[in-house]
Amino acid sequence: MQPKPDLQAAFKQFYDQIRTYLEQKLFNEAGILCQQFLLQYPNSAEAHQISGIIAQNQGDFQGALNAYQKALEIRPDFTTAYINLGNLYTQQKNWHDAIFTYQTALRLSPSLPSVYLQLGKAFSHLNRWQEAAIAYEHAIQLKANLPESHLGLGLALAQQGQWQRAISAYEKCLKFQPNYAAAYQKLGDAWFKLQRWESAISAYQTLLKLRPKSVWAYQHLGKLWIHQQQWDQAVLACQKAIELNPDSAWSYSNLADALVEKQEFTAATLAYLKAVQIQPSRFQPGVLNTIYRNLGNAIRQQLQVYPEPQLEQLTEQYYYIFKSYIFQSGSGLEKLVPANLINPLKFSFITVKSYLELADSLTKTSQFEAATLLCQVLLKFQPDQLEIRTEIWMEVQAEIQTRLSQLIQNQAVFKQQLETYYDKIKRYPNEPTAYQAIGNFLTDQGREQEAISYHQKSLLLQGWSLSKTRHYQFTRDWFSPNMPIWQEHLANLANRANIQVLEIGSFQGMSTCWLLDHILTHPTARITCIDPYFKPEFTPNLVRTGVPDKVMPLIGYSQDILGTLDPETYDLIYIDGCHLASVALQDALLSWPLAKVEGLIIFDDYNVLEQDNPEQTAKFGIDQFLQLVETEIKILSQDYQLIIQKQSPGFTPAEIAHHLSQIPQDDQLRW
Repeated sequence: MQPKPDLQAAFKQFYDQIRTYLEQKLFNEAGILCQQFLLQYPNSAEAHQISGIIAQNQGDFQGALNAYQKALEIRPDFTTAYINLGNLYTQQKNWHDAIFTYQTALRLSPSLPSVYLQLGKAFSHLNRWQEAAIAYEHAIQLKANLPESHLGLGLALAQQGQWQRAISAYEKCLKFQPNYAAAYQKLGDAWFKLQRWESAISAYQTLLKLRPKSVWAYQHLGKLWIHQQQWDQAVLACQKAIELNPDSAWSYSNLADALVEKQEFTAATLAYLKAVQIQPSRFQPGVLNTIYRNLGNAIRQQLQVYPEPQLEQLTEQYYYIFKSYIFQSGSGLEKLVPANLINPLKFSFITVKSYLELADSLTKTSQFEAATLLCQVLLKFQPDQLEIRTEIWMEVQAEIQTRLSQLIQNQAVFKQQLETYYDKIKRYPNEPTAYQAIGNFLTDQGREQEAISYHQKSLLLQGWSLSKTRHYQFTRDWFSPNMPIWQEHLANLANRANIQVLEIGSFQGMSTCWLLDHILTHPTARITCIDPYFKPEFTPNLVRTGVPDKVMPLIGYSQDILGTLDPETYDLIYIDGCHLASVALQDALLSWPLAKVEGLIIFDDYNVLEQDNPEQTAKFGIDQFLQLVETEIKILSQDYQLIIQKQSPGFTPAEIAHHLSQIPQDDQLRW
């Protein structure tokens, strides 16, 4: 019997043979050859690793896992085997094991940019954005011209609200790969978040040159052209997005906004209806309520141009439109709807249930005219048209008539409330609550410009004189009732050097501006604001303060950003984000280590009547948090808002992580 060749020589011969099979993707043949070799040389770590590669390509996860582990058992310092094992875990979306395995590979061989890239991706999948950014930065240090590392870094920075740094990363990515469509999309998103409309438009237009069918680009361009008041271009962009994706609810909403500005109210109404008909759950409650208010505003504006009896004429018009769409009957739609929008705005069959649910939603947002119109249109249908039996239809008619009576009553109450406030202003012209209420009522009715003047008057009467002097533009005011209690508990922070404030949820910037005008008056005072969607009024209002440089806006979700901020930094934390219980608890836990000992934490919407607004469940989450920290805090005020003082460090990071892991996931929204 001839002796076996030594392992090194045998493996070289084996590898020359098997490499051809692998290059040609002949994995069955490669597998047979590999097994034959391992029968003779069972301690070849390299052969076991190749066996793992073959099994992985054949979809045999367990076989690949066994092979890689055997290779590492024989040779514990086998970097390539660790990398392939990490890739196997990545393929299975087992991110924790992938991270551990890549980190082991990097301890053995610290100069592998591709492994840092994969490590960054794994961290990103777990929303561990800080660690992801560090991994991508290591990859870039080792290989600066790797576009994917720059893109990944940009994504990780964006998730932490570091948009300018993210933009820099995207631009470097495009320097090395000028036709990288994904980078242009993310660059456009970043400029969009920063409200740099022209830069965002340029990025999305370049994206369309690379991906002419990008719904994302057309969708965002529609909104961008609205911001630029280019209504025709906005309509065209939205139409294109709808053509590419007829289920794009956002595109219908944007289209409707543009059509309102063009005073094409019928088409706008149909577009709003289409947006909520497609899938209401795609919108967060606040966004959906805005669409309902916009829909109501479009119908109100139509009523203004119709002679008496206004509502009856409009009812006939919409009945004709719905009947034409649903039953493919009638002609002359082009007289009511622009010809180029007839097909995009086509309705599918409308059920009585969905119709009445929509009317209810409009009623809840005080859009009584729109709800009344829909109910009256529904009454014009015949039971055979709605595919229901006559006796059931009679019951439905009775229900609709009941709702119409309720709508009339609700509208009367609404008007009476408004008249009461107007009368109160006449009798007590220095009473601020009436001005505040009228301002909010007017915004509900789509009359934002009128609302602004009432809010300015309300704030002036409450002692905030700078709100009038600086012409702040607020269309809603939920904040001003809190000003006296803030003045009482925050007075000791006023004009102090180096005061740091953190605000979660900034909306139009009313609380931010109040803090800048009354508390953060020292040149070194600063405030950090977190919001996923700062309202368009936010930045102009900050500019009007005269000290916008004191503000660091971080655009993103608090759950992503809070963990990136420095602990024990803030003298005051104001939490007014998402009002679901689970998210309120998350924000509280993540904010706790950021507050200094003796620092204050203010929770908004604490004592809200949940039965009046089921979307407001923050109190449940806040109460859970209070149970966890009851020995570490002092409660200073417990009313509509809750104010506590942190009196000791409390949790360790591990304890916070544990409590976060116990939060139910089913009702979480990101904020």
